[in-house]
Amino acid sequence: MANLKRIEYMEHGPRKIVGMMKMTSFQKAGEECWGSAFNEGLFDRFSEIENWICKDIDNYVGLGHMSKFIGKDSFQYIIGKLVQPDAPIPENMYFQNIPAGTVAKVWIEADNLNDIIDSAYLICSEAIEKTGYRIDHENFYWCDVYTYDRYCIPLEKREKIILDYLLPVIK
Repeated sequence: MANLKRIEYMEHGPRKIVGMMKMTSFQKAGEECWGSAFNEGLFDRFSEIENWICKDIDNYVGLGHMSKFIGKDSFQYIIGKLVQPDAPIPENMYFQNIPAGTVAKVWIEADNLNDIIDSAYLICSEAIEKTGYRIDHENFYWCDVYTYDRYCIPLEKREKIILDYLLPVIK
């Protein structure tokens, strides 16, 4: 079972997500996207743009940026890193601009990733509403952020994991 661990809000300037893009579904995103990203050495390539990576997110291996939803289960998924708007785009990588705004940073904890994924949107949306904000559907995207301290290290130790989520919000 997944639980809300923390919620906070952050203002940020314009930025972009840079990485590998695929149209996918919730059932296929893990293998289709993350599997491909690791197999193709995507994360090694971020050294090319290291100086442009946004520093306002805790140290993370990568994130998944979901947007452009079609129906209930098809969406654009970019596995990558958030970078400054003037960052160069490495060859064969995709980018999408993200406007300035306020984001909810939501931490969700569980024994395994599937428990988090199955209930993440409900947990995020309820926590956002209870704190006086609402999801900005006009600029909607959501990111699942795999931090070293809250996800990677606990996973290796077989402890509870925390997955961070970022969603645009308005007051």
